[in-house]
Amino acid sequence: MKAKKITVIFVLAMVVILVSAVPAAARTTRIEYTSVDCTIAPWGQPERVWISEDGVLHQRGVLLINSVTSSSDYITGDMTIEMDFDIDLATGLGHAYGSLSIAPTAYNGTWEGHWSTHISPAGLQGRATGQGTGDLEGMKIFNNMWNSDPNDPCTNEWGTILIP
Repeated sequence: MKAKKITVIFVLAMVVILVSAVPAAARTTRIEYTSVDCTIAPWGQPERVWISEDGVLHQRGVLLINSVTSSSDYITGDMTIEMDFDIDLATGLGHAYGSLSIAPTAYNGTWEGHWSTHISPAGLQGRATGQGTGDLEGMKIFNNMWNSDPNDPCTNEWGTILIP
């Protein structure tokens, strides 16, 4: 009988916890967006460059300055990227990754985050995530990107902004 009371109390406590968590999750606003970001300045000089014995070109600390045009004012603005990449010179396959900072024109704050892409002769595809600062504090961004033309300085993107 005592075990039954403890079980009932435990179940009731779990129900109260679950019910109180639902309103917080329901308050989160999701904003879906599309955007295009384009490199607007020559690539910066890498901090380090080498070709490994297996024919892979490695570059570290390449600075990129991009302009972002988006369906959301939360994204449209300037973006600074620090990029590292590894490209197999024989196949054109590789991986680029790094950090990003987006300063939306309409807000006093930035998105600070990280990104990663897979590169092939057919283009690139990848993802990015970020946290808001300033006016964007507490917000999160989840981004997908692709570019089917390796010679195009612009990347197509779509994603979600979560506003608590």
